[in-house]
Amino acid sequence: MLTAVDPDTRGIVHPGVGLRHFRLTTFAPSPAVARVVERYWVSEWDLGAGESYVQRVLPHPVANVCFEASGASVHGVITGQTSHRLEAKGRAVGITFRPGGFRPYLDHSMSSITNSVRSISDVFGEEGDALEHAVSAAGTAEAVQLIDEFLSSWRTSGPAHVAELSEMVDGVAGDPSLLRVDALARTSAMSARQLERLFKDHVGVGPKWVIRRYRLYEAAEMAQSVTKHRWADVAAELGYSDQAHLIRDFPVDVRRDAAPVRFRSHLTGDTEAARGGGPSTSGRRGGDRAQSSSTNVTSMFTWYSTIRLSLISTRCSLTQALFTFRSVLVARVTPWVIASSKLSGDVALNSVTRATAIGVLLSIRVGPG
Repeated sequence: MLTAVDPDTRGIVHPGVGLRHFRLTTFAPSPAVARVVERYWVSEWDLGAGESYVQRVLPHPVANVCFEASGASVHGVITGQTSHRLEAKGRAVGITFRPGGFRPYLDHSMSSITNSVRSISDVFGEEGDALEHAVSAAGTAEAVQLIDEFLSSWRTSGPAHVAELSEMVDGVAGDPSLLRVDALARTSAMSARQLERLFKDHVGVGPKWVIRRYRLYEAAEMAQSVTKHRWADVAAELGYSDQAHLIRDFPVDVRRDAAPVRFRSHLTGDTEAARGGGPSTSGRRGGDRAQSSSTNVTSMFTWYSTIRLSLISTRCSLTQALFTFRSVLVARVTPWVIASSKLSGDVALNSVTRATAIGVLLSIRVGPG
């Protein structure tokens, strides 16, 4: 009898919510197949007639074989987020292989099944179909035992670097400071090119993708925790060049169901942006009207530098814009009609992007003190 072990919820998006809708049980493989199999897992749910729940998953860099009511299938490494709809009552039994662990069962590279799903008979033939029927008719413990016995008796034919690759990937998963392929290559006594070929053939994706996936798991856990984090520091620790790159990855890989601006506000603490509001104008009353012209112009540039981040296509730099803005805002004593005519004259001499930036400032209409 196989032993139940604690489930690994990394990669399950919002596991706390998901585990209220389904029960996840995992089993350790027998010693005969532990070299290639990480664990067996069983997901069971009973949502009631007509009810359903969609669980999103950020897959690990491994192959899975899944036995469901609709049939048994082989899943290569999936590089995006996947969604699984659970309806009414059901069960899924699966095999999670070790990194590179499924390669011995294939006659070709693992990259050939990356981002694809194959029938179990495509790999295991008629024996795979027979296993599918046996698993569907068995109870949970018996089903897992049948799968383990099947794998232990199967004669593998492909090359195997499973132990070597499992050690590398375990190192990536357990060492948050490991951020670069060349660092992994040094610890593995390989060149980066050799490492790339090995991963593509035996895992199905390159080492850079594997490193990035495990760093995203860590960031996702931080984002879902109640602890406040300095996200600029988190981005640096996870190997991102800046916070913006980390934020841009999350809506695609982790929070595809959330609006990017709302998720961005979660990372940065910008609750005003999350509500859909723009820059606060409450401080532009009363005392602001007594400020000097230079102070108002400085605040203009500060806000301009902020909105420019979201207007990447605008080629107007702050230095270039300064000369044009002066003709409009100089001394703040020129009537707005004259200022507008000055703008019209400047448009002929400046690019459209610079004129657009001036128009933004004119729309603010900070009147004379």
